[in-house]
Amino acid sequence: MAGRKVSAIKIKDLRYAEVLSAAPTLTNVVTSFKAATKIDNSHQETFTYEEDEPTVTQYKNELTNKTYRSDVEAGEKRINFTIGQYDFDLKAALQGGTSGDSGKSYVSGEGTELRYKAFYALTQDNVLIVFPRANIVASNASTDNAIGIAVSAIPEEVSGVTADEYWFDAEGLELYDEDA
Repeated sequence: MAGRKVSAIKIKDLRYAEVLSAAPTLTNVVTSFKAATKIDNSHQETFTYEEDEPTVTQYKNELTNKTYRSDVEAGEKRINFTIGQYDFDLKAALQGGTSGDSGKSYVSGEGTELRYKAFYALTQDNVLIVFPRANIVASNASTDNAIGIAVSAIPEEVSGVTADEYWFDAEGLELYDEDA
């Protein structure tokens, strides 16, 4: 039976959590989504999902000048957005560094520090995209007279444990508690 047709339109919810130790499934994704930390702001028109075109290398037979084999390298996937309003705890979690003084100060970290998180993006038509392990690359970015946090979540597979990306039709899933 074919599922519902989707378009994955715009963004409704962004969340992050610790890297998942098992593959997400339709059965367990609701629990992990609810437990993840919600990102409350994505600056206007900065959310994008990108996947680079694959690179195809063809090898030709010098005798016939015809292709006899090819290699394909998958393109890089990533979700990008800019957080326009944030607290220092969120800045430290995604950009590195530390938040201190009960959230009233921020000290930057090493620019080369690798940060890995599970990442969730729910579209307005209820498509839930999950990166079980994403390299989070974040930096300060000038956005409409403010300094936002430009974030890229780049999925990585965990060999033998998870794929790099999962999509779920979240229509009908109870992703939000009724009192939320």
